[in-house]
Amino acid sequence: MAKLKRITDEIKNLNNFKRNGFLVIKDVFTKNEIKFILDSIQLYIAKEGDKLNIKNINLVNNKINSLHSLKKSKALLRFANKNKIKKISRFFLNSDAKVNAIELFAKPAFVGYASPIHQDNAYWCLKDPNGITMWIALSKANASNGGIFYYPGSHKGGDYPHEPSYIKGSSQKVKKNTLKKFSKIKTVTPSLKPGDIVIHDSRTLHGSGKNNSKFSRKGMTIQLFDKNSRVNIPMRKKYLSSLSNQLKQRISIK
Repeated sequence: MAKLKRITDEIKNLNNFKRNGFLVIKDVFTKNEIKFILDSIQLYIAKEGDKLNIKNINLVNNKINSLHSLKKSKALLRFANKNKIKKISRFFLNSDAKVNAIELFAKPAFVGYASPIHQDNAYWCLKDPNGITMWIALSKANASNGGIFYYPGSHKGGDYPHEPSYIKGSSQKVKKNTLKKFSKIKTVTPSLKPGDIVIHDSRTLHGSGKNNSKFSRKGMTIQLFDKNSRVNIPMRKKYLSSLSNQLKQRISIK
């Protein structure tokens, strides 16, 4: 209880989040909780790995780079609905949350893919989006091993135009002309250790570099929406069409 009080006290002042569009909170999850997450992921892969398709899993050199269907794991879905996570998300959403997705971004040593700059709402397609991503560090993550980076304040500009990325584990990237607006903004790459989290707004521009280091960079994300969120139907149809075309191209290349 003392730890949860410390965490909630730390985020009661949301000025930094409102200003930057992201907030790092240290030491949220214990070593045992991180072990539980890692063990649950391995158990899910052992049970479901053969059934996963290119929409749900992406490999590089026969190693998992990203896994997008972890909400199907009963253990991880229960974890995502823990009281601690609900209380934290309520501060940011000012509402009760629902879990939209749970994903692993494993980014293995030397070969982990870069993630292009994007907004999460380019995938979620919410009307007046009130949503956050909780990025949980399962290993050390920093600039040297492809840590996530942010454009501070970029969430204030609404939904930016995106285009297909044609990158495994990603299907959307913000258009180059939009990025020119942020050319003078210095990106921020949080340095995280296992158990730390970074929470970002659904409209905060972010991405990550390739992992050229000898250390893997594992993180699990929990996507949380205001329970009353509604989908922008035309935006969603456009996104799904783009995703379908990219998946077809990947199949034809194989």
